[in-house]
Amino acid sequence: MDHLLNVAYYEGIWRSIASIVAAVILILCLSTSVGSALMIVAHVALFFTILMIRNAAELARMSLPRAVAQAQPRMAIPWTGCRASVLTLTFAKVGSVIAATCAAGALVL
Repeated sequence: MDHLLNVAYYEGIWRSIASIVAAVILILCLSTSVGSALMIVAHVALFFTILMIRNAAELARMSLPRAVAQAQPRMAIPWTGCRASVLTLTFAKVGSVIAATCAAGALVL
């Protein structure tokens, strides 16, 4: 496995665990009902998703050759050019699905 891909995978796992722990702590401290607990989880998952998208952009920029990155600092990010950024975007997709599901569940309750 590529070193950058390996780092991205374990960093995604670590951030997932940290998000779960943060959500559990917030639920224990602030939640009064199931609906509010689901909204806390939705907000934490949305924050996780935003951070993973930002991380994917940084990984995609890191995979570009230095001359290209310095010559055109405002060029479009090639998301699919780096396997590590694609993996990180997969974590972000899962986080967004969790956020949408929990927000919908909170609205139903």
